[in-house]
Amino acid sequence: GRSYNNLGSVWKNKGEYDKAIEYYEKSLAIKLKVHGDQHPSTGMSYNNLGNVWYNKGEYDKAIEYYEKSLAIKLKVHGDQHPSTGISYNNLGLVWKNKGEYDKAIEYYEKSLAIKLKVHGDQHPSTGMSYNNLGLVWNDKGEYDKALVYYEKSHSIFLSSFGEDHPHTELLKGKLESFNDL
Repeated sequence: GRSYNNLGSVWKNKGEYDKAIEYYEKSLAIKLKVHGDQHPSTGMSYNNLGNVWYNKGEYDKAIEYYEKSLAIKLKVHGDQHPSTGISYNNLGLVWKNKGEYDKAIEYYEKSLAIKLKVHGDQHPSTGMSYNNLGLVWNDKGEYDKALVYYEKSHSIFLSSFGEDHPHTELLKGKLESFNDL
């Protein structure tokens, strides 16, 4: 199963999504047979398939796999585990790209809550969650809320990476564009 998973990752990274799906599905079939449908490794396979379907722009298929992955993570790890937070974040991303901003916010906030609990309020991963929330509020047209999240994200990236890091520079640019309004 692991070899098929690794081959799926290689094909995904090369942008060969159909081949990636083929290998990820082979990996999943083995994991289901060996571990069953409630094992973390099976959840990882569902997540990987969700990522490929997301990359193909097949958001409904991505949601289907992300939700299967999330269900396993909730059962195995509970609702406060970093792995569960990744699933919440992935679902937030796909709902954002579908234009379902309220659902995206719901999942992004769940991901943020886990990151705050696990990593604290100054960790780069927490900063990414703040950035994601800023993006969705911006897309929703609620610029004051977006600005609050962008400022939090920028502050974390500045203290974590310094001012010359690409993440910090990106947020600085977003903040400057808000100041120009």
